[in-house]
Amino acid sequence: SPYLGDYQLFNAQVTANEPKAQTTLDAQIGYDFHSGPFNGLSIYLQGHNLTNSESLSYVNNDPNEINIRDQYGATYLAGATFRF
Repeated sequence: SPYLGDYQLFNAQVTANEPKAQTTLDAQIGYDFHSGPFNGLSIYLQGHNLTNSESLSYVNNDPNEINIRDQYGATYLAGATFRF
């Protein structure tokens, strides 16, 4: 849904904008080892913004006048923890 956000412009001026609603897809999968040589090990994989959703903000809510367009791509993370 739309939200009110502060954005820093190229001239270092901060402006409040209401970006349009966007949909992002994130996912996470993990596994905990409870026995055997890997007992206590937990591993996980995460993916954020898997659909490469962009954020748009318009001047005076006019879709023909794009004020800010941000698109950062997907981010992937992997990690592990171990409990003694």
